[in-house]
Amino acid sequence: MPLNARALDESIRRLEGAAPDDVGVDATVGAVLDVVAVLCRCSGAGLLLLDGTGVLRHVAATDDGA
Repeated sequence: MPLNARALDESIRRLEGAAPDDVGVDATVGAVLDVVAVLCRCSGAGLLLLDGTGVLRHVAATDDGA
């Protein structure tokens, strides 16, 4: 799939403004996942964060199905 530079720039701008600076990590990750779901045209999105040793440290999703 070819890269659409204009769409990528717009997506990055949307992610940058997804959550205010004064909210916590959980709210920020949730807001970013909402934007990712819209950008990817999917019904939901999820994120798994691992530490340097591969241990799961954080899980987030837009909904139970994601």
